[in-house]
Amino acid sequence: MAKRTRAVDWLDQGLQLLSQEGVGALTIDRLCTALSKSKGSFYHHFKDMSAYIAALLHRWQEIQTTDVIRQVEAEAQREQRGARLTAVVQKLDHRLDLIIRGWARQDPRAAVAVQQVDRLRLAYIQELYEAGGLTPTKATAMAELEYTTFIGAQQRFVDILEPQSQAVHQTLMDVIRAYLRDEPDRQE
Repeated sequence: MAKRTRAVDWLDQGLQLLSQEGVGALTIDRLCTALSKSKGSFYHHFKDMSAYIAALLHRWQEIQTTDVIRQVEAEAQREQRGARLTAVVQKLDHRLDLIIRGWARQDPRAAVAVQQVDRLRLAYIQELYEAGGLTPTKATAMAELEYTTFIGAQQRFVDILEPQSQAVHQTLMDVIRAYLRDEPDRQE
């Protein structure tokens, strides 16, 4: 008996195709071929391709952002959350983020999704800095610095785990630690 395909299976397959082949691979025919399913199966789960794209972008946000935050919050003590966040993020599909960011320059649906993800990620990083004692203003600035460096590393390096990328990340963390150590404007 054939395994029943769930909506999430269609979405995960779409994210995989997107990561491997780009936006052009997101067609109903390509998805059906990849899953060995009929168009009827696709339409059983999604009204049309527009509904599929909305669900796909939501799934990307869930996997690459919301689930990461939940995992860090559940697994790490407050003072260890920054390091845990780095470890979890390193395991993500960074090519997928790059492709969706590129897609966002041409598609308003993807642009909205990227804006939402950026807001969530920045808010979480800011929260970590505030929990470490920085004022909201300083926490916002540090979150922007860290996140902007991360986005730049995704653009600059083929693999975010390559030694040069790791060296940039380590240098940034050293600079941030030195800044925090010397920062007189900390909340008590």
